[in-house]
Amino acid sequence: MMNTHPFFRAALVFIAFTALTAPAIARLGETKTEIARRFGKGKTYRSRGGWEQREYPKNGMTTYVVFANDKSIWELTKRNDKKISDSDIQDLLKDASAGGPPFIWHADQKCYLSDNGKVKAGRQPRHDDFFSIMNVEAVTGLEDVSQFVCLGKTANEVAQRYGPGVAAKPREGMEQYEYEKNGYTIQVVFKNGRSVWELFKREDKDVTDEDIVKILTAAGGGFIWDDPAKCFFRDGKRFQAQMEPGHSDFFSIKDTDAIAR
Repeated sequence: MMNTHPFFRAALVFIAFTALTAPAIARLGETKTEIARRFGKGKTYRSRGGWEQREYPKNGMTTYVVFANDKSIWELTKRNDKKISDSDIQDLLKDASAGGPPFIWHADQKCYLSDNGKVKAGRQPRHDDFFSIMNVEAVTGLEDVSQFVCLGKTANEVAQRYGPGVAAKPREGMEQYEYEKNGYTIQVVFKNGRSVWELFKREDKDVTDEDIVKILTAAGGGFIWDDPAKCFFRDGKRFQAQMEPGHSDFFSIKDTDAIAR
């Protein structure tokens, strides 16, 4: 017969409560099948370029897992009832590092790193209600901006490169759509049925100088920096590229002639 001493009953209640509230995390490198064993089936959330992203609610939290080639490479977790706490973060880091290298806080980068910097963890920039753990090498290795910049293209031609978009807040006399591709959010502005302006934002951090070089190269190169104007120009001043004024997390390239017409 089960021992009914109050101490044992209290212990059982504590164990049951812990099982319900302990964080569950989809450890990097796991397959969808492995994650489903602990999280449940989950559901498709959205695609990020050629990646698959699934949503898993459990124990009062929701974790969004990004997969590449059926391996998890990026997890973003938030609490369903309030902003994720420092205590939650420590629990997630402890679980994520189980059996592997510990996470070390790097104040200069404002994030945790493990495995010689291969895995990065921290509150998500511009979305600090999310806590992110990513395989930096895997995410960076899949980033490809070679298809970026579709100025002068129709909406159908843009969709062939970026996938389906969603309507965003229009600009005066112009339409605007938002796309997700290879870890970037891309806003494309159309005028008279053609793309005239593209704005690029990374989903994990601010756009870097290296990102800008890649985007300008994808746009065909030939851009010259104009220090007084604090932007790049090409073909005289027809094409203008810069960090977007008032939105320094966006880098934009626009056809000023087409916009003015």
